[in-house]
Amino acid sequence: MKELIFIQGADLKTVQKSVRQAVSLCDDDSITTLCLFATPQKETFALRPNKMCMEWDFISFCYQLLYAFDNVNGVRFDAWFKSDDAMDDLPAGKMAHIEFNAPAVGELTLVDAKCNRYIFAAYTDEESGAECLQIERSGTADFKPYPKLKLSQLPVGEGRFEVGKNLRHRKKVNLWYRMAQQGWIGLIGVVLIMALSILGVIAVWDFSETLLPFSLPFWTGFAIPAAIGLVLALTKVLFRDSSLWTRFINCSFLSAIILGLAMTLVFSVNGWFESSDTIYGRGTIVKIDSIRDKHSSNSNYSYAIDVSAPSPGKLYIRMYHDDSFIKGETVTIHLHRGLYGMFHAEKIEHQ
Repeated sequence: MKELIFIQGADLKTVQKSVRQAVSLCDDDSITTLCLFATPQKETFALRPNKMCMEWDFISFCYQLLYAFDNVNGVRFDAWFKSDDAMDDLPAGKMAHIEFNAPAVGELTLVDAKCNRYIFAAYTDEESGAECLQIERSGTADFKPYPKLKLSQLPVGEGRFEVGKNLRHRKKVNLWYRMAQQGWIGLIGVVLIMALSILGVIAVWDFSETLLPFSLPFWTGFAIPAAIGLVLALTKVLFRDSSLWTRFINCSFLSAIILGLAMTLVFSVNGWFESSDTIYGRGTIVKIDSIRDKHSSNSNYSYAIDVSAPSPGKLYIRMYHDDSFIKGETVTIHLHRGLYGMFHAEKIEHQ
């Protein structure tokens, strides 16, 4: 969105004074900063709000700017903005020109690039009783295109105006609102969920390849979150306003994320930050699982091993297309000691 206000017919000090007055009247949440620019034309300045400015807040500020220049003779205004969403009768995504030169504030009009004219009509909100504006189409008019003038930034003390209090908090809120409007929140959520899911699967494999006194089936990583989700859903701990089935899905999903992160922090981090020295262990294959690879005619092979050295325990390791091992065979295990002192298996080989 490219909001821009052109102010013509006033000197710099008058413009600065009037803009400050308009800022003092501005209570819109989305406008946090205003920047004033000089142009090559005499007594012509450009005023632009920060990028997070919302459409109705921009229009409201235009009204406040008119009030602030009420006692300045000969000043003329033009403004342009592009709406992200449809505003009443005004279509979305179209550049619109605001005619500021009407003798009365209530007569401000909009004209889009197709020369459609729109007026601001006042109405009373039935619930709150507040006076509001809506945009209605009303005939046609000439469209004034967006100007192509070089804008020169004024010094910070002369050309930058901070609006309102709690500026940092409001910028964060408005950034979140803008991201939600553009669909970025949903996209970021999807990417985050995919990343967490991938981390969770990796963590389950890192857990299975860690030498522990016990072993758990691979499906346990799905069964535990489902069990926790069922308990939370039945006790209505989370998502109380949802149905039982929705609570179960949400709680199971949340539990899976927490469990996956916990396993990543323990078993994956242990495997990622391991010593470079290889420790050779010994164990016996007690189970062999094979899954056909969808992308080739080969199969992936995974082996459950009872480990006898360097310490008794169990692990489950994938050797991909290597089917040369048999059940009951004693194998040599390549191990590395991880960050937390646990042994992580890299591969197995025949003795």
